[in-house]
Amino acid sequence: SIADGGASAGISNEVGGAVTLTSANTTDNNGLALVKTANTFQAVAETTDSTGAVTNPGTVIWYEARIQNNDANATDYGTGLVETFTGTSGWRSANRISIESNNGEQFYRFVTKNADGTNQVQYSTYTITDSAYDTVGFRVDKAGKVEFFVNRVLAATVTSNINTDDMQMFAASVSASASGQRVTKLDYISCTQNRNASELIGNI
Repeated sequence: SIADGGASAGISNEVGGAVTLTSANTTDNNGLALVKTANTFQAVAETTDSTGAVTNPGTVIWYEARIQNNDANATDYGTGLVETFTGTSGWRSANRISIESNNGEQFYRFVTKNADGTNQVQYSTYTITDSAYDTVGFRVDKAGKVEFFVNRVLAATVTSNINTDDMQMFAASVSASASGQRVTKLDYISCTQNRNASELIGNI
């Protein structure tokens, strides 16, 4: 994990428990990021040979997290897949596929960012309820399309700026207020991807 001074990760006292990301008390721009240290997920396009036969089936990635925040209007938080970054807010400028909420907003943004630029979709028709869980996620289809979901309902489809470099799972929460503490809870994070290898052809 990457943490600012006074920020901490813990386990909540509730049935089943949840990971908590808590900022330092009365401190603006303070928080932490949890990052899976190995780069293990990659969006790869399907490829064919000159005859049209598939030589690489490409990858399909499913990502899902159950998340809540105690004050979405005063927190920058997000989860998804990201390239290596530094600092608790570094994920916001890194290449990534993510679901985020910015301070001053009460809705989610769906972000795809690669070396060519950034695409953001504002899901402003949905209002985040403080301290209530949402199930958020996305499906990356062969590097050509990302479908974003909120509470397992399709919310947006994006076809641009899809990062195809190795990425790692992350969740981050940074306070945007010097009043009180910002707490983001993670009930779970899950990510799966099919094997990407030409030798699978005819064997799956």
